[in-house]
Amino acid sequence: MKLRFSSSDLVHLNLLASLLLVSGPASLTGQEMNPKGKVFPAIQLQRPVPAGLLERQLGPEIAEMASWYGFNEVEFRRMLKEERSLRADKQGYLHYVCAGLVVPAGGATGSAATVTQPSYALADTFRLHSRPGASKVIYLDFDGHVTSGTSWNSSFNAGANFSTPAYDIGDGSGVATLSNAELTRIQGIWKRMAEDFMPYDVDVTTEDPGAEALKKTTAQDTAFGVRVCIGGSSYDWFKQGAGGVAYLGSYDWSTDTPCYVFTAQLGSGDEKYTAEAASHEVGHTLRLQHDGQKNSSNVTTVEYYEGHSNWAPIMGVGYYKEVTQWSKGEYPMANNLEDDTTVMLGEGIALRADEHGDSIASATVLSGTSVVANGIISRQTDADLFRFTTGAGNVSFTVSPAVPSPNLDVQLAVYDGAGTLVTFANPTGMGGSLNASLAAGTYYLALDGVGTGSPLTAYNDYGSLGEYSLTGTLVPTGNQPPIVVASATPTTGTAPLAVSFLSDGTYDQDGNISAYDWQFGDGTSSTLPNPSHTYATPGTYQATLVAWDNGGLSGSASVTVTVQAPVVTKKIFVSGIQMTNTTKRTNRSATAAVTVRDSNGALVSGAVVTGSWSGLASGNASATTGTNGVATFRSPTVKSGGTFFFTVNGITAAGSTYDGTLNVETTDSITVQ
Repeated sequence: MKLRFSSSDLVHLNLLASLLLVSGPASLTGQEMNPKGKVFPAIQLQRPVPAGLLERQLGPEIAEMASWYGFNEVEFRRMLKEERSLRADKQGYLHYVCAGLVVPAGGATGSAATVTQPSYALADTFRLHSRPGASKVIYLDFDGHVTSGTSWNSSFNAGANFSTPAYDIGDGSGVATLSNAELTRIQGIWKRMAEDFMPYDVDVTTEDPGAEALKKTTAQDTAFGVRVCIGGSSYDWFKQGAGGVAYLGSYDWSTDTPCYVFTAQLGSGDEKYTAEAASHEVGHTLRLQHDGQKNSSNVTTVEYYEGHSNWAPIMGVGYYKEVTQWSKGEYPMANNLEDDTTVMLGEGIALRADEHGDSIASATVLSGTSVVANGIISRQTDADLFRFTTGAGNVSFTVSPAVPSPNLDVQLAVYDGAGTLVTFANPTGMGGSLNASLAAGTYYLALDGVGTGSPLTAYNDYGSLGEYSLTGTLVPTGNQPPIVVASATPTTGTAPLAVSFLSDGTYDQDGNISAYDWQFGDGTSSTLPNPSHTYATPGTYQATLVAWDNGGLSGSASVTVTVQAPVVTKKIFVSGIQMTNTTKRTNRSATAAVTVRDSNGALVSGAVVTGSWSGLASGNASATTGTNGVATFRSPTVKSGGTFFFTVNGITAAGSTYDGTLNVETTDSITVQ
């Protein structure tokens, strides 16, 4: 059979033959290690190539590269084939060239661009932090940077250093000095990006943390991040049109390898365009792929999805929509179903700790009649709860999401002390208000991230995460809620565990206690002040007492009960002793092989057997059973004939009890001439 190639096939084959060398000469820069400490495969190309060409030519190395990047091979091959913006540099490292982020001619420019009023003094523009002290960093570098010693240098600038100029909106201030207009724009870009990464334990900052804070130098290094160089044109050193470029998964590399956002291709540094492009490129460093669309034949036809209604995915193009969020491909004809949050959490970052409880027992207390609070909805299952006490009348709450580009769409709901929904509001827009007429009492306000409907036509609550501020007005009350004290004895033990609960110390300072409600945490409850309850199943339970006073107000307290699984102790015994002897010239010795089994008849390894020799030899000894359940003892050497006796004195093993009544034998002997 003869193989036939089209002219385009021959062009590709000739190109590959001239470009690709696998396991060739040493790399031009040091090989990166992934989080597991594995070195990147030794691949060298004469020039960067589209990733799709690697998929056809790497052979066995494709599996090794997929493993290094943390993909299964099937998914990795799909990515190489379908991600048209994905390239391989001279060492084989994959990087995105995001030409689809270039703003078309006529986009917002100069003073007409989107501008958010600064929240901080302009003199503090390069001291902004979204989470000061976090060990993971996203450094927004606006004041110029010289890149050296990275794969960008070796693959795109013949190994030489190159410079990214300072952020410039073309207002005539030049590159040496940032104007007030540019500082204002920088604060707006930082605000937008801080909101995108607000759910994570990551500091988005404009203050230089130093190069070492951006490198993961060892597998144990927990402080690292990425530099985002923002400024200049993609044609300065990269020599191609792109809104930004980034190495795939480079967030935890051992070098200060930046990603780049080219403001000349983004409406002269337009605030929204630049922020959206920067979050997009950081997403690539956290191993995220593009959010595009496919046709009915499952072929990608749109590499950068621009969204629908008022929503777009960050890893598509979010320039033209009000709401941009992380995604998991729930929009129409999505070609990429990766769960953005799950992927990013796999790259070394973590979610923030929940600063407000999500249950009645752990709710944050709002005091006074004019209440103020701030918080972050950091996960899809998160709902921040606040406890408040009010007199009879109208109460109001207003929640405001982050400015200027909230990712969080908030719903407000009020529950009574028993956890029953009283009223809720899902305002139009990302924030809003709730007004309600309530009877005097203690209530709970829940704030939750929600969507606006189906993700096929709008968006759901997957990416509805971020920062909010809360204000409210309550009605003064003369009645004070009761002081509640809950205790339990015991608080730990094995199942079944009988526990006595006490409300001793609970009182009402201006009345009396009228009712009790114990929720034991396993679906059962009691209205007695001091009930008893037995936990049948191992687990950790939070028992909560809610007590009401005669004025209708309530208080609550909780106690944790830990129920452990009962320890099943196996009986162990000697199932046999095998004696042998060794004679070498005039020297004689004996060996005793003691077999240990448990009450199920299984051989026991790791058991310590103690015994003693008598007869021809004497002395105490101990030995540990191996995987065959046998402990071997060798007697002292003697020169006369007679009988060696060995006696087992005891056996110890973790989680087991020695039962001598089960022994098949305890003493054995052997006679030598």
